Amino acid sequence: MVECWVEIQKVTWPDMEQLRSATIVVLIFTMAVSLIIWL
Repeated sequence: MVECWVEIQKVTWPDMEQLRSATIVVLIFTMAVSLIIWL
């Protein structure tokens, strides 16, 4: 369990701006693929 905690502390977590931009990219990509499949 200690090993897991040590590894979690090594992670560089995204800040709010990175999280927002990544979420927007994923949503746009998902909508584009859904539209292509639907057509």
